[in-house]
Amino acid sequence: DGTTPAGAGAAVGDCYLPPGRFYEYLAEFLSSNSYGERLSPDLRWRASCAEVRARVSDCGPSEVGQGLAATQLTTYLKLNRGADSQVKRMRSLRKSVAKTELGDTYTYTYAFVFFEQYAIIIREAMQNLLLASLACFCLVLLTVSNFVAALYVLLMVIMVDADILGLMWLWGLTIDSVTIINLVLAIGLVIDYSAHVAHSFVMAQGTRQERADHALSYTGSAVFHGAMSTFVAVLVMSTSTSYVFTVFFKQFFGICVFGMAHGLVFLPVLLSLVGPAPIEVGKPVV
Repeated sequence: DGTTPAGAGAAVGDCYLPPGRFYEYLAEFLSSNSYGERLSPDLRWRASCAEVRARVSDCGPSEVGQGLAATQLTTYLKLNRGADSQVKRMRSLRKSVAKTELGDTYTYTYAFVFFEQYAIIIREAMQNLLLASLACFCLVLLTVSNFVAALYVLLMVIMVDADILGLMWLWGLTIDSVTIINLVLAIGLVIDYSAHVAHSFVMAQGTRQERADHALSYTGSAVFHGAMSTFVAVLVMSTSTSYVFTVFFKQFFGICVFGMAHGLVFLPVLLSLVGPAPIEVGKPVV
């Protein structure tokens, strides 16, 4: 009836909870009720007499009246298969909690650590791939000393990474932190297969076809042996049962095969058709 306070001996349905004694009643409920005891670890009190988690049986009314510092509500999250649906569920749950406008309330579960990775991995992957490609282009430009030749080498690197992505799809590999790291590594490895050929081409004299032939005869064998030695080194991982080692082998298989194909087949043909002018040592480069 709005006039009988709780604890006056009347039925609970006929009582009201005095606002000024809410925390006092809450502390008693947590200490004396079996269900309340199960909820105690989810509340943290401001009172110094309470432990880190709620144990307020020894606190006085004035200390309990300081209220709660924080609370948590434990729920269960049903996980869906697929990174897209998991990221969507994480973001949807965060939006739902934000709409409640309950101060600093937020959602967290250990699985969100992985969901966050899925949410940003494409953006981070593109950023790292672009930065790595830019760094390699600058270094090739310094060593080859020809802007067009450096662009062709960069084109080979981009094409090889695109080929590796296609190989990943055929092999059933997904985009995750392991595969992205290997894609970034591929830039530094694949660039060798093309940079040496391009350097030999711009240093050679004669027609484009003659210079392309010279580049292959001069560096082709070394590039082939370098790629094959890398392939043999990772071949032992082909029988591994570890996900990391298996992915490493599959992607490095693509690095070796596609790197050689672009560096020893595609690039020489491209240079023989639209290659840059030769560099004469001792003369300024235009």
